[in-house]
Order: sequence, then C-alpha cells, then structure tokens
Amino acid sequence: MNSKSKYMEYLPSVFYETVKDGKVPFITQYLKIFEKILSGIDDDALNGRKGIAEVLDIIPELFHPRFSFIFGETSFLHPIENNNKELFRKYFNTNIDTQEFMNIYVDEFLEWLASWVALVLKEDWDIERKRKVIAGIIPIFRMRGTKKGLEEYLWIYTGTDVNIIEEVEPFQVGIRSTVGENTILGGLPPYFFIVNVDLPASDNITINNKRKVIKKIIESEKSVHTNYSINIKIEDS
Repeated sequence: MNSKSKYMEYLPSVFYETVKDGKVPFITQYLKIFEKILSGIDDDALNGRKGIAEVLDIIPELFHPRFSFIFGETSFLHPIENNNKELFRKYFNTNIDTQEFMNIYVDEFLEWLASWVALVLKEDWDIERKRKVIAGIIPIFRMRGTKKGLEEYLWIYTGTDVNIIEEVEPFQVGIRSTVGENTILGGLPPYFFIVNVDLPASDNITINNKRKVIKKIIESEKSVHTNYSINIKIEDS
C-alpha cells in the first residue's frame, strides 16, 4: 500500500505532501484506508471481495434475477457459469465455497425475491429455472384472468403443453369427430372451460400430485364465476 491514494485527487493542493526520505505522507496512507473499504483496491488484502461502494452500486441489479453486474453479454437471461459464480460471491462477505454459496445464499435469495411477486417456487427447480420464472412472471400477471395467462401460468409449473378450450367447434361434414376427445355433444355450459394437459409417463402418485398443483393454480387464477374440468393425457414413455 505504498502507492498514492486515488482519493488524493479530490483534495485541495494544500493537503499534498512530498515524499521525504522514502516515506509516504501520512494523509496518503490514511486515505487509503477509506479507499480500501469504500471503493476497493485491486490487491489481495480483502481476498478478492468487493468494497462497500462496489456492493452498493449493484443493489438495484440484485432485484432482478438477470444479475446484470456479473455479465457482459447482452442476452436477456444468461446462465450463471463457473466464472460468473466466483465473481458473484466476491460481492458478499462470505468465505464459504462458491458452489455452496450458490446453493444456499443465492437459492434462498431467489425464494425471497419470488415472494415479492406472490410466486411460490418449486423445490425441485434449479437456480436457472427459478431465475427464468421470476423474470417472466410479471408479463403473465398482466394477463391474469385470461385464457393465455392461465396457459402460461400452468406451463411454468408443469413444464408441458397446456391447452384450454373455451368453445367447442360444431360438427362438420367430412371431418372426423370423436365424442370425449375433440367433440362434446351439446357444446359447453356457459362460463365453462376445459384444461387439457399433456404429462410425461410417471407413477400414479406423481401424476396425482401434479393434478393437485394444476387444480390449485386454476382455482387461484380463474375468474370467480367460471367452472372447469381437467383432462390429463399421459404421453407414451
């Protein structure tokens, strides 16, 4: 720490002292204490951690899952790769392993961030999936109460194709129709819709759990005066 502090550039010339007998003036050394803590100095004294000013600069970017401060790319949601993970960790006062930092601190932070937009993240989602869902949930909220909004919301939680039928096509000459699959006799009752979901082959417990999740989402997102039925199609394994 024998070099001159950058903070000296902001002081009047009266505070400048010349080096005497190879000794750095007191004011220069004193200012480097604050420079180290606030702005950060590129050395190993903080084990690579960022200074307070650098941490404060990124606070606005922490409230969006893109975490722009660790990326130079222009893509909307770039994956957090190994070199980015290490840079991310340096902004926080922690000495734990980088991967442990991602699994504990970042994962818990995303859970907290999701709570601000009334979003419950699934435990089996990885960090990248959670970032993507949080980043895309606000546009979906603008479509709440609509067919498109419900389809998008269900896709987030199921990860599979979802199709909602609000009106049934009438019989057509020359077109094959199968009752119960693509045709309903007499049409649909008023304010009624059908939710068709394709799920990958799995055991009955998993299918039933997903059905419960789908039903819970529909109940929370649909218009109050509407009713519905759920058709789940199990894809071939």
